[in-house]
Amino acid sequence: MIKVIIVNLKGGLGNQMFQYALGYCLSKKKDVPLYFDLRLMNEHKIKPSPRNVPRSFDLDIFGIEKKEAKKIDLIKTVQFMNSYRLRKYIALILDKLNLFIFYEKNRIYENRIYNNNFKNIYLDGLWQSENYFKNFRNEILNLYNFDTINKKEKNIEFIKKIDLSKSICLNVRRKDFLNNSEHNIVSTKYYINAINKFKEIIGPKFRVYIFSDDLDWCKKNLQFIDDKEFVEHEYAGYKFYDYLYLMSSFKNFIIPNSSFAWWACWLSKQKNKNIITPEKWSGLVDESLIDIVPSGWIRIKY
Repeated sequence: MIKVIIVNLKGGLGNQMFQYALGYCLSKKKDVPLYFDLRLMNEHKIKPSPRNVPRSFDLDIFGIEKKEAKKIDLIKTVQFMNSYRLRKYIALILDKLNLFIFYEKNRIYENRIYNNNFKNIYLDGLWQSENYFKNFRNEILNLYNFDTINKKEKNIEFIKKIDLSKSICLNVRRKDFLNNSEHNIVSTKYYINAINKFKEIIGPKFRVYIFSDDLDWCKKNLQFIDDKEFVEHEYAGYKFYDYLYLMSSFKNFIIPNSSFAWWACWLSKQKNKNIITPEKWSGLVDESLIDIVPSGWIRIKY
């Protein structure tokens, strides 16, 4: 009988980091190996759709091995699970096989994933809640490390000039959100409100460092920020790895509804962080069913 945990990997880097974090912690707790279902990745040439956008395996930036689940393991776990109507009946069979498939019902932490006796688990969801891995914070920080780039002279010089108490990391995410109804693109008003909130928190004088996949838009629409620096893409690095590192070096954050920016905040080791996020995270999902924003982060309207 197989004993594996398989993560159905999907989305971009930020989403993959959520999925791997849960899979890693679960595999450690149950002492079974972890593999990926990579059928939604580019190399499998799936037919694109609004819900299935082919992506690349991005966890390689952290040195994580692309361990793909064997076809036989996938057959034993998921080949007959394409129909949602059948799942409740098949679950009874899986229970007898000591095998369980966790389909994310909503985006709130589900403790049933840890509180079970199953040794063979297939995880299909986004798993965007720190509650799945916050008790393993030190291990996750070691997994998602920046050891290969933190000694780059350009990065060292950039971080040196940051005054942590009076510097803000502001992220704008646009390009891949423009044609996806699941994502709300936050408005300029959100950033105005966030800047005003920081004036209350740290005082009226600060410097804003702007990271974005669309710096041209930022340069046209964020002129209301007095003291600012646009962090050009020469700092982005491979798969925006350097961007993530530089962003995670800050203490103060203004982020959109982006899992990439979320991880920059979470990976920051600064104490007493100030993190502003949008009040509404998704364009399709009821906010009461979303658990992505940790307690202590500030949510404001846009």
